[in-house]
Amino acid sequence: MEKPIIKRVLIMENNLIEVFGKLVKTSRDTGLDIVSNYKNNIEIPQSPDEEQKALMELIKTLDVEQFHQLHKGMKYCIELSLFKLLSTIERGVGDYSFDLSMQNSSDKTQLVGENIDNELSLEYWNWIS
Repeated sequence: MEKPIIKRVLIMENNLIEVFGKLVKTSRDTGLDIVSNYKNNIEIPQSPDEEQKALMELIKTLDVEQFHQLHKGMKYCIELSLFKLLSTIERGVGDYSFDLSMQNSSDKTQLVGENIDNELSLEYWNWIS
C-alpha cells in the first residue's frame, strides 16, 4: 500500500506534468492561430518581417480548401517540431544532457534529468490530441 505522502507527491508531480502538457499544446495552437489570424486579417503585424510577409502573401492566394490543407500541413510540422524538441531534451545531444523542471508556488518536479525520465515524448501525443 502506498504511503499517503508518496501518493500526494505523485499527484503533485502528475499535476505539474499535466500543466506542462497544456503549455506544449498552447505552443502548437499559437502557431496555428497566427495562420488563421492572417487569413482573417486579424492581428496583422504593422511592420511584418520577410517571413511574415511571405506567409501573408501566400495565404492571400489560397482558396478555402487550399488554406485548410496548408493549416493541416502546418499543424503536422509544428507538432513534429515540438515532439523533436521534447525528445531531444529527454535524450540529450552528444555529450550534452538537459535538466528540465517545473514548479509553482508550492510544488516542484523534475521532468527530465540525469536519472529522471517522465516519458514526456510518449505523453506528448496525448497532450496535443
